Amino acid sequence: MLHPSNYEIYTADTIKMEAEEQAYSSNIASIKTIVTSSVELGYGMDFELEFCKDGRWYTMEMKDTSFISLTGIIAAGTPHEIDYHIHDHYRTPLKAGRYRIVQEFSSEELGICYCAAEFVIQ
Repeated sequence: MLHPSNYEIYTADTIKMEAEEQAYSSNIASIKTIVTSSVELGYGMDFELEFCKDGRWYTMEMKDTSFISLTGIIAAGTPHEIDYHIHDHYRTPLKAGRYRIVQEFSSEELGICYCAAEFVIQ
């Protein structure tokens, strides 16, 4: 079931989050993103997967809402990879379309903000 997205995505140049690939197959197990930031960031391992339908973003229902309680730090100016295990938390295979992973980040300079990495399922 899809629910309208509640996230306001941060789009300034201070933080960039991109999927390693622009397109994936429907049975993808995990997606790697690269995050770059001009400020130090903190983040957790929880994330949301969203689907674009008719130009609007919808949060997808999780099959498993448990996440390991790990946190990470991204140093300013250093690209950082984050692996998102789609298969562990969402029903796969995913249907064809446009998706994004939404991740919460925090920093002293920006407070809490949400970034997204978009990709296509073929």
